[in-house]
Amino acid sequence: MPATSTTCPHCGAALQRVKLPLEAAYDEPVHLVCFNDDCSYYREGWEWMLQQYNAKASYRYRVEPLSGVASPLPVWAPEALRDRLVVDEAPARRPPAKARTSPRRPATKRSATQVKGRKARGRPQSRGRKRGR
Repeated sequence: MPATSTTCPHCGAALQRVKLPLEAAYDEPVHLVCFNDDCSYYREGWEWMLQQYNAKASYRYRVEPLSGVASPLPVWAPEALRDRLVVDEAPARRPPAKARTSPRRPATKRSATQVKGRKARGRPQSRGRKRGR
């Protein structure tokens, strides 16, 4: 697995984790994206997209974390995809164990004759005639 940079090479801002829509058809659901609105890559993208495609859109620097592949992530507005930022939360705590409503049965000891007369599965050995005769 290649080492993935966690900063934007265009502005030096920290890349943020974003969960992309399933319709985006990427191999990984979470990507690293630069959301710095002062990033030159993002700022210059508005003009480039207008000149090349006559589209009012831009792109942000994006990296696939597992493969390390970087490519543009199209955006249609400055706030686009900000609602998909992954917020690192504290791990969920386990709920406290429920109190038992009935008491446990005390463990019973078996006598040597009880243990000796049973197979590994806990069934008594047959004392009748042998099969196959």
